[in-house]
Amino acid sequence: MPATKSSATTIIARGTSNAAFTQLTGCSATRSGTTATLTKTSHGRSNGDKVLLQGFSLEEFNGIFTVANTAANTFDYTISQDPGANPSGTPGTLDLVTLGTAMDMSTAYAAHVFGQLQNGTTGPTVAAQVWVGLSQVDTESAYRWQAISGGATTANEMTPINYSPPQSAAFVNFAVCRNTAQAVDIRVTGGLLTGV
Repeated sequence: MPATKSSATTIIARGTSNAAFTQLTGCSATRSGTTATLTKTSHGRSNGDKVLLQGFSLEEFNGIFTVANTAANTFDYTISQDPGANPSGTPGTLDLVTLGTAMDMSTAYAAHVFGQLQNGTTGPTVAAQVWVGLSQVDTESAYRWQAISGGATTANEMTPINYSPPQSAAFVNFAVCRNTAQAVDIRVTGGLLTGV
């Protein structure tokens, strides 16, 4: 019997919907239960923004999160569990991201994702990055994120995206960030093998 396939399409960014943003460094974080508070002078983020946080010594504080309860120098986000301590050592970094819609692989045998990252008529001064998140449940704080592709700084250049999620993942999602000075477009399509 031939394999049965279905597909899902994720549009991550279209034009200026993924506006340019320069990475912020020197961020600190504390927690009260599963509510983390990030501190960075004049961070410029708004409630509902999606941000990539990296570099904290405790993994619960790293990942892609939704900004809440913003003030001039702080905002809150929800972590997966209370680690019992605050991060120490090297300060974290903050990037604004455009996040896709998760692809449900929980009933699939396998999946493959392909697409492209497209620069506009003026190339970004820093190449955009594409990140993939994998999780067993479709809950924001449960995803584990890693960079899988870097774009280019040349105007109009296209960078292909080609990725096979591991079978152990139930959900996969994509985000784009680090496109300094110019917006970029990205389109990702996932094919699911749902029967054999």
